[in-house]
Amino acid sequence: MSRDKKPFDTSELGGSKDKRVARVERRAAGLVGTTRHKLRGRHDASPDMPAVRASNGDAIQCDAKSRREPMPKWVLDGLAACKRYTPGAHPVLLVYPLGGKPVAILPAEAFARLAGFQLPQAGEQLSLTPVKEKTDR
Repeated sequence: MSRDKKPFDTSELGGSKDKRVARVERRAAGLVGTTRHKLRGRHDASPDMPAVRASNGDAIQCDAKSRREPMPKWVLDGLAACKRYTPGAHPVLLVYPLGGKPVAILPAEAFARLAGFQLPQAGEQLSLTPVKEKTDR
């Protein structure tokens, strides 16, 4: 590690790896209004949480990941640039990997808000559009 870089603060991620992963999964599930699937084997190919419906009715399957390494600088720089371009807008970084499909990177709170999982802040207009459940008919 170079002298000018500070080590990543892992104090919030303390405890055993299993406990840390469970804590991250609970936080992520809470962000989208659901609960973490608890009884799973360590290497089971099963979701961290059930799929949820966005406000437009689309199903969303989330997966939570925890890393001790900080987010890459180019990602943080891209999100910061989005905030500078239009203050108050949700920053979304679109990444086009060579030979792959583009991926959107955005802060979790912005994702939850855009997908309709969080209520508007005090003083904001509430949407009165009902959310219709999709059926398989």
